[in-house]
Amino acid sequence: MPIFHLLLASGILATGMESAKVLRLFNSLKIPNVKRRELSNILKNYGIPAVYEVWQKEQSARLKEIEGKPVVIASDMRVDSPGHCGLLGSGSTLDMGRNIILDTQIIKSTEVKNSNAMELESLKRQLKCLEDNKVQVTKLVTDRHTQVSAYMANEKPDVEHSYDVWHVAKGEKKKLTKLVKKKKFQSIKPWIGSIVNHIYWVGDSSKAADEREEKWRSILNHIVNVHKHDGHKTFVECLHGPLEREWLKQGSAAYKKITEMLTRPRLITAIRKLSQYHQTSGLEAKHALDNVLASKNIYHPYHSLSARLYYSNLHYNENSNRKQATTVDGKLRWVISYPKAFKGEKAVAKPLKEMPTYGYVELILNEVVHLRHKYPTLKKAKVHANEVLPVEPKSLVEQYLAGKDRPSKEQVVASRKSRFSKPALPVNKERESEIKPCACKGKCATRKCDCRGMEVMCDTKCKCKIEKCINRE
Repeated sequence: MPIFHLLLASGILATGMESAKVLRLFNSLKIPNVKRRELSNILKNYGIPAVYEVWQKEQSARLKEIEGKPVVIASDMRVDSPGHCGLLGSGSTLDMGRNIILDTQIIKSTEVKNSNAMELESLKRQLKCLEDNKVQVTKLVTDRHTQVSAYMANEKPDVEHSYDVWHVAKGEKKKLTKLVKKKKFQSIKPWIGSIVNHIYWVGDSSKAADEREEKWRSILNHIVNVHKHDGHKTFVECLHGPLEREWLKQGSAAYKKITEMLTRPRLITAIRKLSQYHQTSGLEAKHALDNVLASKNIYHPYHSLSARLYYSNLHYNENSNRKQATTVDGKLRWVISYPKAFKGEKAVAKPLKEMPTYGYVELILNEVVHLRHKYPTLKKAKVHANEVLPVEPKSLVEQYLAGKDRPSKEQVVASRKSRFSKPALPVNKERESEIKPCACKGKCATRKCDCRGMEVMCDTKCKCKIEKCINRE
């Protein structure tokens, strides 16, 4: 086997490309290349096991560094396809102190009741992995997944569970934006930005749950120009100076509606659990990297998806703490962007990081070559791959047909029925002599046409115009 074939398969995984597109490029340029099946065998038996081996070494080393130490982690799940019916999901654990990925658990929806239950099962596996490696988790930051919240409250009460501020602010902004589309609530629109900013300020400036709730409820007084808050114990007065704004009127329909929205029990519970210092923004960046290496628009098999996500972990860990780039003169480099959230109304300066490095790619290529020397035939490599790769969970078909015989292909084809038993266009059957030729002035497109009404094609005897008729062969 040419060494180029081994390196090509590994390179496809490392760059997030697809085998079919790479081979189609080679064929378009008339470049001799490996066959698709051979490339698939190389990936299964050499490329994917090599990625597993390198990631396991990286993971073991990272977990060894924090053995017996308290850590703060963030967790979130990504589904392999858009929407709410994903087949495969991947939950990742981020060490907030070092900004590195500690673990990624790939779960199939067939392993749980439905796809909505994948996130909780993924979190359980992540926590078990950390416990097995003697890592002490003191705080967990997630989004507002109800199953996760209930599990942490009932099963892990000793671990502080907090919510990411961005997820809470994003949800409330969507609700408020939808609300102000109604005419009687349009006076709330100028306050949407202030309310969202208030969520971030409450999370950043508060240390206790009661303080967060008091600061949050103060917004209801603030928007009607009342800045002293009766009944509050901690936050009794707004901290800003004099302001000139269009205040809402107390008792108006808009004020009653905004009060109802901002005092919902679920939202109050979320405000009380906002995380002050730690957020899941690092995991969101990691998920964006996952989309580059394992696109949601393409189906990847179980082990292939796992390998691509492990590639993403290796890349993230190697480049997560890059410094801000500088010019030749030593000045910090910045880039100007216009976030979608501001709809082009506001420019934001973002630090431009140094160029990423790809040292992990060389490690994997060396491991692939090592496996080839150790297992010189695909047959031996396949035996090794089956030993080191985890068993893929059963598919829905395997679960449905457990203990049953599969029908043959001939039986399925013979029993096939179409919902469209009647053809959309007239069938080409012989025209009987008693059928009267049509004399349509239009296109012969409806059953008003004598020929189409009898489900036959127009012929030379018909007086319809040939250039207009669409009922002809």
